[in-house]
Formats: sequence, structure tokens, C-alpha cells
Amino acid sequence: MAIVNETIANVDLTLEQVTRQRSQIGQLNEVSVNLLAESQSLQQSVTSIAGREEIEMSQYAARLQEMHSLLENISVK
Repeated sequence: MAIVNETIANVDLTLEQVTRQRSQIGQLNEVSVNLLAESQSLQQSVTSIAGREEIEMSQYAARLQEMHSLLENISVK
């Protein structure tokens, strides 16, 4: 009987952890969406200020990749 109770307790703990992880993943997804929206807004603002229709994004590629990697690491943890 003790083994059954221990198994049930472990299953409950696992379910709690999965629920917590799903919540955190949801929060990370929201952060990602907000970052994308802010990035697009910033790009529009800079474009407007610069008086150009399009900004060359290649100069930002390394920084964007760094931010992407950071978000992936956070989501793994």
C-alpha cells in the first residue's frame, strides 16, 4: 500500500510540475510576441525618423540571434 501511495504522490508531483512548465511556456510565448511587436514598432519608428522605407536588417542579425538564443535557453530552464 505504501508503494501505491508513493506512486500516486509522484504522479501528482509530476502533474504539478507539468502544469507549472506549461504556464511558464505560455508566459515565454507572451514575452516573445511582445518582443516581436516592440521590434516591429521600433523598426517603423526608426524608419520614419530616418526617412527611409526600409532598414537593412543584416546589421541587427547577430543581436537578434543572440536574443533568440537567450529566449530559447530561458524556455529550456
